[in-house]
Amino acid sequence: MSYLKKLLFALITLFLLIPAAQAADFQVESLPVIDSILHSEQAAFDVRITNNQGSKDTFRFSYTDLFWDVLSDPLYHYFSGVDIRSGDSETVRLLLKPVKELEIGLYKVGVTIKSEKGKSSETIPLFITLRPEKPLIQEYLAAVSRIVEIPSVVYPNENITVKVNLINRNPRNLSEVKLVFSSELLTREVKTSLNPLEKKMVVESFSLDPLTVPRKDVLNVKLVVDGAVLEPEIKEPYEVGAYSEIVVDSSETRKLFLKRIEETIYVNRGNVENSKTVEFEIGFFRKLFTKAFPEPFIIKRGGKQFLAWEVVLEPAESLTIVRTVSYVPLLVLVLLIAAAVILYYLLRSPVCAIKKAGILNLREGGISELKIIVHVKNRSSQAFERLTVTDSIPTMAQVTTGPDIGTVKPASVYNDGMKTIVKWELDRIEKGEERILSYKMRSHLAILGSLTLPAVVVRFYSPKGTKLITRSRTLTVNV
Repeated sequence: MSYLKKLLFALITLFLLIPAAQAADFQVESLPVIDSILHSEQAAFDVRITNNQGSKDTFRFSYTDLFWDVLSDPLYHYFSGVDIRSGDSETVRLLLKPVKELEIGLYKVGVTIKSEKGKSSETIPLFITLRPEKPLIQEYLAAVSRIVEIPSVVYPNENITVKVNLINRNPRNLSEVKLVFSSELLTREVKTSLNPLEKKMVVESFSLDPLTVPRKDVLNVKLVVDGAVLEPEIKEPYEVGAYSEIVVDSSETRKLFLKRIEETIYVNRGNVENSKTVEFEIGFFRKLFTKAFPEPFIIKRGGKQFLAWEVVLEPAESLTIVRTVSYVPLLVLVLLIAAAVILYYLLRSPVCAIKKAGILNLREGGISELKIIVHVKNRSSQAFERLTVTDSIPTMAQVTTGPDIGTVKPASVYNDGMKTIVKWELDRIEKGEERILSYKMRSHLAILGSLTLPAVVVRFYSPKGTKLITRSRTLTVNV
Protein backbone atom coordinates (compact mmCIF):
# COMPACT_ATOMS: atom_id res chain seq x y z
CA MET A 1 0.00 0.00 0.00
CA SER A 2 2.86 2.39 0.83
CA TYR A 3 4.41 1.76 -2.61
CA LEU A 4 1.11 2.48 -4.42
CA LYS A 5 0.70 5.75 -2.51
CA LYS A 6 4.20 6.86 -3.52
CA LEU A 7 3.56 5.94 -7.16
CA LEU A 8 0.26 7.82 -7.19
CA PHE A 9 1.89 10.89 -5.62
CA ALA A 10 4.69 10.80 -8.22
CA LEU A 11 2.18 10.61 -11.11
CA ILE A 12 0.13 13.53 -9.74
CA THR A 13 3.28 15.63 -9.28
CA LEU A 14 4.39 14.81 -12.85
CA PHE A 15 1.04 15.91 -14.33
CA LEU A 16 1.17 19.16 -12.35
CA LEU A 17 4.71 19.94 -13.50
CA ILE A 18 4.06 19.36 -17.21
CA PRO A 19 1.96 22.55 -17.83
CA ALA A 20 4.22 24.53 -15.53
CA ALA A 21 7.26 23.48 -17.55
CA GLN A 22 5.48 24.31 -20.80
CA ALA A 23 4.55 27.80 -19.55
CA ALA A 24 7.98 28.60 -18.12
CA ASP A 25 9.90 29.24 -21.36
CA PHE A 26 11.27 32.35 -19.66
CA GLN A 27 10.89 34.31 -16.46
CA VAL A 28 10.56 38.09 -16.06
CA GLU A 29 11.21 40.19 -12.99
CA SER A 30 10.94 43.99 -12.72
CA LEU A 31 12.67 46.26 -10.24
CA PRO A 32 11.74 49.97 -9.99
CA VAL A 33 14.73 52.28 -10.20
CA ILE A 34 12.80 55.58 -10.45
CA ASP A 35 9.03 55.21 -10.09
CA SER A 36 8.06 58.66 -8.77
CA ILE A 37 8.60 61.48 -11.27
CA LEU A 38 7.57 64.97 -12.33
CA HIS A 39 6.02 65.61 -15.76
CA SER A 40 9.43 66.63 -17.15
CA GLU A 41 11.23 63.53 -15.83
CA GLN A 42 11.31 59.90 -16.91
CA ALA A 43 10.81 56.75 -14.87
CA ALA A 44 13.27 53.84 -14.96
CA PHE A 45 12.74 50.12 -14.34
CA ASP A 46 15.24 47.23 -14.55
CA VAL A 47 13.62 44.21 -16.22
CA ARG A 48 15.48 40.89 -15.77
CA ILE A 49 14.71 38.15 -18.32
CA THR A 50 15.82 34.54 -17.75
CA ASN A 51 15.81 32.15 -20.74
CA ASN A 52 14.70 28.70 -19.51
CA GLN A 53 14.62 27.15 -22.98
CA GLY A 54 17.13 24.72 -24.37
CA SER A 55 18.41 27.14 -27.02
CA LYS A 56 19.24 30.78 -27.56
CA ASP A 57 16.25 33.08 -28.12
CA THR A 58 15.44 36.73 -28.81
CA PHE A 59 13.01 38.58 -26.58
CA ARG A 60 11.18 41.71 -27.77
CA PHE A 61 9.29 44.47 -25.95
CA SER A 62 5.94 46.05 -26.89
CA TYR A 63 3.25 48.18 -25.27
CA THR A 64 -0.14 49.68 -26.17
CA ASP A 65 -0.45 52.59 -23.73
CA LEU A 66 -1.05 55.81 -25.71
CA PHE A 67 -0.12 58.14 -22.86
CA TRP A 68 3.43 56.89 -22.23
CA ASP A 69 6.56 56.62 -24.34
CA VAL A 70 8.68 53.53 -23.62
CA LEU A 71 12.33 53.14 -24.68
CA SER A 72 15.31 51.15 -23.46
CA ASP A 73 18.85 52.02 -22.44
CA PRO A 74 20.58 51.20 -24.72
CA LEU A 75 18.01 51.86 -27.48
CA TYR A 76 18.73 48.75 -29.57
CA HIS A 77 17.34 46.49 -26.83
CA TYR A 78 13.87 47.90 -27.49
CA PHE A 79 14.04 48.09 -31.29
CA SER A 80 16.07 44.90 -32.03
CA GLY A 81 15.25 42.75 -29.02
CA VAL A 82 17.49 41.07 -26.45
CA ASP A 83 19.41 37.91 -27.38
CA ILE A 84 19.76 35.55 -24.42
CA ARG A 85 21.50 32.19 -24.46
CA SER A 86 19.93 29.12 -22.92
CA GLY A 87 19.94 29.32 -19.12
CA ASP A 88 21.30 32.89 -19.07
CA SER A 89 19.69 36.10 -17.84
CA GLU A 90 19.85 39.68 -19.11
CA THR A 91 18.77 42.89 -17.38
CA VAL A 92 17.28 45.62 -19.56
CA ARG A 93 16.59 49.14 -18.31
CA LEU A 94 13.28 50.56 -19.57
CA LEU A 95 12.71 54.32 -19.59
CA LEU A 96 9.13 55.67 -19.47
CA LYS A 97 8.03 59.24 -20.02
CA PRO A 98 4.53 60.75 -20.31
CA VAL A 99 3.67 61.73 -23.89
CA LYS A 100 1.53 64.69 -22.77
CA GLU A 101 0.45 66.45 -19.59
CA LEU A 102 -1.34 63.96 -17.37
CA GLU A 103 -3.18 64.41 -14.11
CA ILE A 104 -1.26 63.90 -10.91
CA GLY A 105 -1.64 60.34 -9.61
CA LEU A 106 -0.63 56.68 -9.94
CA TYR A 107 -0.45 55.06 -13.39
CA LYS A 108 0.01 51.44 -14.50
CA VAL A 109 1.81 50.83 -17.80
CA GLY A 110 1.74 47.28 -19.16
CA VAL A 111 4.87 46.16 -21.06
CA THR A 112 4.80 42.82 -22.92
CA ILE A 113 7.91 40.65 -23.37
CA LYS A 114 7.58 38.08 -26.17
CA SER A 115 9.79 35.14 -27.04
CA GLU A 116 10.52 34.71 -30.77
CA LYS A 117 11.18 30.95 -30.76
CA GLY A 118 8.98 29.94 -27.84
CA LYS A 119 6.09 32.11 -29.12
CA SER A 120 5.11 32.80 -25.49
CA SER A 121 4.72 36.21 -23.89
CA GLU A 122 4.29 37.82 -20.50
CA THR A 123 2.96 41.26 -19.61
CA ILE A 124 4.41 42.99 -16.56
CA PRO A 125 2.77 46.01 -14.89
CA LEU A 126 4.99 49.02 -14.20
CA PHE A 127 3.56 51.41 -11.62
CA ILE A 128 4.54 55.09 -11.89
CA THR A 129 3.55 57.98 -9.64
CA LEU A 130 3.27 61.46 -11.19
CA ARG A 131 3.86 64.05 -8.50
CA PRO A 132 3.57 67.86 -8.64
CA GLU A 133 6.37 70.34 -8.07
CA LYS A 134 4.58 71.38 -4.90
CA PRO A 135 1.56 69.86 -3.15
CA LEU A 136 -1.58 71.10 -4.95
CA ILE A 137 -5.02 71.70 -3.56
CA GLN A 138 -6.50 69.46 -6.27
CA GLU A 139 -4.45 66.49 -4.97
CA TYR A 140 -6.35 66.55 -1.72
CA LEU A 141 -9.58 68.43 -2.31
CA ALA A 142 -12.22 67.99 -5.02
CA ALA A 143 -13.01 71.00 -7.21
CA VAL A 144 -15.81 73.33 -6.12
CA SER A 145 -16.92 76.62 -7.64
CA ARG A 146 -15.47 78.53 -4.67
CA ILE A 147 -13.41 77.07 -1.85
CA VAL A 148 -13.51 80.25 0.23
CA GLU A 149 -16.60 82.45 0.36
CA ILE A 150 -16.61 85.91 1.91
CA PRO A 151 -19.01 88.79 1.18
CA SER A 152 -17.57 91.31 -1.25
CA VAL A 153 -18.62 94.11 1.15
CA VAL A 154 -18.70 93.74 4.94
CA TYR A 155 -19.83 96.19 7.60
CA PRO A 156 -18.01 96.69 10.91
CA ASN A 157 -21.25 96.67 12.92
CA GLU A 158 -22.07 93.13 11.70
CA ASN A 159 -20.38 89.76 12.06
CA ILE A 160 -18.40 88.63 9.03
CA THR A 161 -19.12 85.04 7.98
CA VAL A 162 -16.41 83.21 6.04
CA LYS A 163 -17.21 79.76 4.58
CA VAL A 164 -14.63 77.22 3.46
CA ASN A 165 -15.91 74.36 1.28
CA LEU A 166 -13.85 71.19 1.70
CA ILE A 167 -14.30 67.85 -0.08
CA ASN A 168 -11.77 65.08 0.53
CA ARG A 169 -11.11 63.56 -2.88
CA ASN A 170 -8.96 60.71 -1.50
CA PRO A 171 -10.11 57.43 0.08
CA ARG A 172 -7.89 58.11 3.11
CA ASN A 173 -8.36 60.01 6.31
CA LEU A 174 -6.93 63.55 6.53
CA SER A 175 -6.46 63.69 10.28
CA GLU A 176 -5.35 67.33 10.39
CA VAL A 177 -6.36 70.06 7.97
CA LYS A 178 -5.27 73.53 9.11
CA LEU A 179 -6.93 76.68 7.76
CA VAL A 180 -4.80 79.81 8.17
CA PHE A 181 -6.74 83.07 7.67
CA SER A 182 -4.69 86.25 7.40
CA SER A 183 -5.27 89.82 6.25
CA GLU A 184 -4.77 93.31 7.66
CA LEU A 185 -8.00 92.95 9.61
CA LEU A 186 -8.70 89.22 9.99
CA THR A 187 -6.33 86.64 11.51
CA ARG A 188 -7.10 83.13 12.74
CA GLU A 189 -6.00 79.50 12.58
CA VAL A 190 -8.55 76.68 12.52
CA LYS A 191 -7.92 72.93 12.64
CA THR A 192 -10.31 70.31 11.32
CA SER A 193 -10.22 66.81 9.83
CA LEU A 194 -11.74 65.06 6.84
CA ASN A 195 -12.83 61.45 6.63
CA PRO A 196 -12.34 59.60 3.30
CA LEU A 197 -14.40 61.35 0.58
CA GLU A 198 -16.11 63.52 3.22
CA LYS A 199 -17.70 66.86 2.31
CA LYS A 200 -17.53 69.57 4.96
CA MET A 201 -18.18 73.31 5.17
CA VAL A 202 -16.15 75.16 7.78
CA VAL A 203 -17.96 78.36 8.88
CA GLU A 204 -16.04 81.01 10.82
CA SER A 205 -17.47 84.25 12.19
CA PHE A 206 -15.25 87.32 12.55
CA SER A 207 -15.98 90.65 14.21
CA LEU A 208 -14.36 94.04 13.66
CA ASP A 209 -13.98 97.12 15.72
CA PRO A 210 -17.15 99.15 15.00
CA LEU A 211 -14.91 102.20 14.38
CA THR A 212 -13.03 100.55 11.50
CA VAL A 213 -12.90 103.03 8.64
CA PRO A 214 -14.04 102.02 5.14
CA ARG A 215 -11.20 100.29 3.28
CA LYS A 216 -10.34 97.42 0.96
CA ASP A 217 -8.64 94.26 2.11
CA VAL A 218 -7.70 90.81 0.82
CA LEU A 219 -8.31 87.68 2.84
CA ASN A 220 -5.50 85.18 2.33
CA VAL A 221 -6.34 81.57 3.16
CA LYS A 222 -3.69 78.84 3.35
CA LEU A 223 -4.61 75.16 3.48
CA VAL A 224 -2.11 73.02 5.37
CA VAL A 225 -2.41 69.21 5.18
CA ASP A 226 0.02 66.92 7.00
CA GLY A 227 2.30 69.89 7.61
CA ALA A 228 2.55 70.83 3.92
CA VAL A 229 1.16 74.14 2.58
CA LEU A 230 -0.98 73.46 -0.48
CA GLU A 231 -0.69 75.58 -3.60
CA PRO A 232 -2.09 77.97 -4.67
CA GLU A 233 -2.79 80.31 -1.79
CA ILE A 234 -6.40 81.51 -1.97
CA LYS A 235 -6.94 85.26 -2.12
CA GLU A 236 -10.43 86.70 -1.72
CA PRO A 237 -10.81 90.49 -1.92
CA TYR A 238 -13.45 92.22 0.20
CA GLU A 239 -14.32 95.75 1.23
CA VAL A 240 -15.26 97.31 4.54
CA GLY A 241 -18.15 99.67 3.88
CA ALA A 242 -19.55 102.62 5.71
CA TYR A 243 -22.45 102.21 8.13
CA SER A 244 -25.23 102.79 5.73
CA GLU A 245 -27.22 100.57 3.41
CA ILE A 246 -28.28 100.82 -0.20
CA VAL A 247 -31.38 98.71 -0.78
CA VAL A 248 -33.92 98.03 -3.50
CA ASP A 249 -36.80 100.42 -3.06
CA SER A 250 -38.93 98.97 -5.87
CA SER A 251 -38.68 96.70 -8.88
CA GLU A 252 -40.95 96.51 -11.93
CA THR A 253 -40.96 94.25 -15.00
CA ARG A 254 -42.85 95.01 -18.22
CA LYS A 255 -43.24 92.49 -21.05
CA LEU A 256 -43.84 93.49 -24.66
CA PHE A 257 -43.57 91.62 -27.96
CA LEU A 258 -40.09 90.02 -27.93
CA LYS A 259 -39.04 92.62 -25.35
CA ARG A 260 -38.64 92.65 -21.57
CA ILE A 261 -38.00 95.84 -19.56
CA GLU A 262 -36.78 95.54 -15.96
CA GLU A 263 -36.64 98.69 -13.87
CA THR A 264 -35.04 98.66 -10.40
CA ILE A 265 -34.84 101.63 -8.03
CA TYR A 266 -32.07 101.71 -5.42
CA VAL A 267 -32.12 104.05 -2.44
CA ASN A 268 -29.61 104.89 0.28
CA ARG A 269 -31.29 104.46 3.66
CA GLY A 270 -28.22 105.41 5.65
CA ASN A 271 -26.82 108.60 7.10
CA VAL A 272 -23.59 108.83 5.15
CA GLU A 273 -22.61 108.56 1.55
CA ASN A 274 -22.31 104.94 0.51
CA SER A 275 -21.37 102.88 -2.52
CA LYS A 276 -22.43 99.42 -3.63
CA THR A 277 -21.68 97.18 -6.57
CA VAL A 278 -24.93 96.00 -8.12
CA GLU A 279 -24.61 92.86 -10.22
CA PHE A 280 -27.00 90.96 -12.47
CA GLU A 281 -25.86 87.64 -13.90
CA ILE A 282 -26.19 87.50 -17.64
CA GLY A 283 -25.42 84.79 -20.19
CA PHE A 284 -23.42 85.45 -23.33
CA PHE A 285 -26.45 85.05 -25.61
CA ARG A 286 -28.69 87.35 -23.57
CA LYS A 287 -25.90 89.92 -23.31
CA LEU A 288 -26.01 90.42 -27.09
CA PHE A 289 -29.61 91.67 -26.89
CA THR A 290 -29.45 93.63 -23.65
CA LYS A 291 -29.17 97.40 -23.24
CA ALA A 292 -28.95 99.07 -19.86
CA PHE A 293 -29.07 102.57 -18.43
CA PRO A 294 -26.86 103.79 -16.85
CA GLU A 295 -24.08 102.13 -18.86
CA PRO A 296 -22.89 99.00 -16.97
CA PHE A 297 -19.51 97.31 -16.87
CA ILE A 298 -18.81 93.58 -17.12
CA ILE A 299 -17.56 91.37 -14.30
CA LYS A 300 -16.27 87.85 -15.01
CA ARG A 301 -16.05 85.58 -12.02
CA GLY A 302 -16.21 81.83 -11.62
CA GLY A 303 -16.87 81.29 -15.31
CA LYS A 304 -19.89 83.60 -15.25
CA GLN A 305 -20.55 87.15 -16.51
CA PHE A 306 -22.37 89.91 -14.68
CA LEU A 307 -23.70 93.31 -15.65
CA ALA A 308 -22.52 95.53 -12.84
CA TRP A 309 -22.94 99.11 -11.64
CA GLU A 310 -21.05 100.94 -8.93
CA VAL A 311 -23.88 102.78 -7.18
CA VAL A 312 -22.84 105.83 -5.10
CA LEU A 313 -25.68 107.57 -3.27
CA GLU A 314 -26.08 110.36 -0.76
CA PRO A 315 -28.60 109.87 2.06
CA ALA A 316 -32.15 109.45 0.70
CA GLU A 317 -30.82 109.67 -2.86
CA SER A 318 -32.07 107.07 -5.35
CA LEU A 319 -30.92 105.58 -8.63
CA THR A 320 -32.99 103.82 -11.29
CA ILE A 321 -31.35 101.05 -13.33
CA VAL A 322 -33.21 100.03 -16.47
CA ARG A 323 -32.35 96.81 -18.31
CA THR A 324 -34.02 96.15 -21.66
CA VAL A 325 -33.83 92.77 -23.36
CA SER A 326 -35.09 92.91 -26.96
CA TYR A 327 -35.06 89.95 -29.35
CA VAL A 328 -36.43 91.96 -32.29
CA PRO A 329 -32.91 92.23 -33.85
CA LEU A 330 -32.62 88.45 -33.53
CA LEU A 331 -35.87 87.99 -35.45
CA VAL A 332 -34.58 90.27 -38.21
CA LEU A 333 -31.28 88.37 -38.29
CA VAL A 334 -33.06 85.00 -38.54
CA LEU A 335 -35.14 86.25 -41.44
CA LEU A 336 -32.02 87.54 -43.25
CA ILE A 337 -30.19 84.25 -42.70
CA ALA A 338 -33.19 82.28 -43.96
CA ALA A 339 -33.30 84.45 -47.09
CA ALA A 340 -29.55 83.99 -47.61
CA VAL A 341 -29.84 80.20 -47.26
CA ILE A 342 -32.72 80.07 -49.74
CA LEU A 343 -30.75 82.17 -52.24
CA TYR A 344 -27.70 79.98 -51.76
CA TYR A 345 -29.61 76.80 -52.56
CA LEU A 346 -31.29 78.46 -55.53
CA LEU A 347 -28.07 79.88 -57.03
CA ARG A 348 -25.45 77.27 -56.14
CA SER A 349 -24.04 74.96 -58.78
CA PRO A 350 -25.88 71.61 -58.94
CA VAL A 351 -22.55 69.82 -59.46
CA CYS A 352 -19.70 70.43 -57.03
CA ALA A 353 -16.05 69.44 -57.14
CA ILE A 354 -13.75 68.90 -54.16
CA LYS A 355 -10.01 68.56 -54.67
CA LYS A 356 -7.80 66.76 -52.16
CA ALA A 357 -4.13 65.82 -52.12
CA GLY A 358 -1.99 63.47 -50.06
CA ILE A 359 1.78 63.33 -49.86
CA LEU A 360 3.09 59.93 -50.99
CA ASN A 361 6.85 60.53 -50.96
CA LEU A 362 9.29 63.09 -49.56
CA ARG A 363 12.83 63.62 -50.80
CA GLU A 364 15.49 65.93 -49.37
CA GLY A 365 12.93 67.54 -47.08
CA GLY A 366 10.53 68.39 -49.92
CA ILE A 367 7.56 66.89 -51.73
CA SER A 368 8.44 64.47 -54.52
CA GLU A 369 5.14 62.66 -55.15
CA LEU A 370 1.49 63.54 -54.51
CA LYS A 371 -1.77 61.70 -54.97
CA ILE A 372 -4.55 63.96 -56.28
CA ILE A 373 -8.17 62.94 -55.68
CA VAL A 374 -11.14 64.85 -57.14
CA HIS A 375 -14.66 64.20 -55.87
CA VAL A 376 -17.35 65.23 -58.37
CA LYS A 377 -20.86 65.05 -56.93
CA ASN A 378 -24.27 65.74 -58.38
CA ARG A 379 -26.17 67.24 -55.45
CA SER A 380 -29.30 68.06 -57.45
CA SER A 381 -32.39 66.02 -58.28
CA GLN A 382 -31.66 65.73 -62.01
CA ALA A 383 -28.97 64.09 -64.15
CA PHE A 384 -26.34 65.96 -66.22
CA GLU A 385 -24.47 64.94 -69.33
CA ARG A 386 -21.12 65.40 -71.10
CA LEU A 387 -18.98 66.24 -68.09
CA THR A 388 -15.46 67.43 -68.79
CA VAL A 389 -13.24 67.63 -65.72
CA THR A 390 -9.97 69.50 -66.21
CA ASP A 391 -7.06 69.82 -63.79
CA SER A 392 -3.60 71.28 -64.29
CA ILE A 393 -0.18 70.85 -62.70
CA PRO A 394 3.25 72.47 -63.27
CA THR A 395 5.21 71.24 -66.31
CA MET A 396 8.08 70.12 -64.05
CA ALA A 397 5.87 67.29 -62.76
CA GLN A 398 4.67 64.19 -64.56
CA VAL A 399 1.35 62.37 -64.24
CA THR A 400 1.05 58.68 -63.42
CA THR A 401 -1.99 56.53 -62.78
CA GLY A 402 -2.36 53.42 -60.67
CA PRO A 403 -4.85 50.63 -60.16
CA ASP A 404 -6.96 52.50 -57.58
CA ILE A 405 -10.24 50.66 -57.14
CA GLY A 406 -13.32 52.87 -57.31
CA THR A 407 -11.63 55.80 -59.06
CA VAL A 408 -11.71 57.00 -62.66
CA LYS A 409 -8.42 57.44 -64.48
CA PRO A 410 -7.78 60.47 -66.70
CA ALA A 411 -8.99 60.24 -70.29
CA SER A 412 -6.04 62.29 -71.55
CA VAL A 413 -2.91 64.03 -70.30
CA TYR A 414 -1.15 66.64 -72.43
CA ASN A 415 1.08 69.71 -72.26
CA ASP A 416 -0.27 73.02 -73.62
CA GLY A 417 3.16 74.68 -73.50
CA MET A 418 2.62 76.33 -70.10
CA LYS A 419 1.33 73.53 -67.92
CA THR A 420 0.31 69.88 -67.95
CA ILE A 421 -3.42 69.30 -68.43
CA VAL A 422 -5.20 66.28 -66.92
CA LYS A 423 -8.66 65.70 -68.39
CA TRP A 424 -11.55 63.31 -67.72
CA GLU A 425 -14.59 62.82 -69.95
CA LEU A 426 -17.76 61.51 -68.26
CA ASP A 427 -20.86 60.73 -70.28
CA ARG A 428 -23.42 61.26 -67.54
CA ILE A 429 -23.80 61.74 -63.81
CA GLU A 430 -27.06 60.74 -62.16
CA LYS A 431 -28.80 62.63 -59.36
CA GLY A 432 -26.98 62.18 -56.05
CA GLU A 433 -24.15 60.29 -57.81
CA GLU A 434 -20.52 60.89 -56.87
CA ARG A 435 -17.50 60.12 -59.06
CA ILE A 436 -13.96 59.82 -57.68
CA LEU A 437 -11.13 60.81 -60.04
CA SER A 438 -7.48 60.34 -59.16
CA TYR A 439 -3.94 60.47 -60.45
CA LYS A 440 -0.42 60.76 -59.09
CA MET A 441 1.87 63.73 -59.64
CA ARG A 442 5.60 63.07 -59.47
CA SER A 443 8.12 65.94 -59.46
CA HIS A 444 11.70 65.57 -60.65
CA LEU A 445 12.77 68.19 -58.12
CA ALA A 446 11.84 68.21 -54.44
CA ILE A 447 9.23 70.91 -53.72
CA LEU A 448 10.16 72.70 -50.51
CA GLY A 449 7.69 74.54 -48.28
CA SER A 450 4.15 74.68 -49.54
CA LEU A 451 2.64 73.90 -52.96
CA THR A 452 -0.51 75.60 -54.24
CA LEU A 453 -2.54 73.57 -56.74
CA PRO A 454 -5.05 75.33 -59.03
CA ALA A 455 -8.77 74.68 -58.95
CA VAL A 456 -10.40 71.84 -60.86
CA VAL A 457 -12.81 73.03 -63.59
CA VAL A 458 -15.95 70.99 -64.39
CA ARG A 459 -17.96 71.73 -67.55
CA PHE A 460 -21.26 69.93 -68.01
CA TYR A 461 -24.62 70.22 -69.77
CA SER A 462 -28.15 70.16 -68.44
CA PRO A 463 -30.79 67.90 -70.07
CA LYS A 464 -31.91 70.98 -72.03
CA GLY A 465 -28.40 71.53 -73.43
CA THR A 466 -27.42 74.45 -71.20
CA LYS A 467 -23.67 74.57 -70.58
CA LEU A 468 -22.68 74.99 -66.93
CA ILE A 469 -19.30 75.47 -65.28
CA THR A 470 -18.21 74.93 -61.67
CA ARG A 471 -14.82 75.05 -59.95
CA SER A 472 -13.31 73.57 -56.83
CA ARG A 473 -11.26 75.58 -54.40
CA THR A 474 -7.51 75.93 -54.84
CA LEU A 475 -5.52 73.57 -52.65
CA THR A 476 -2.34 74.22 -50.65
CA VAL A 477 -0.18 71.30 -49.58
CA ASN A 478 2.39 71.77 -46.81
CA VAL A 479 5.26 69.48 -45.91
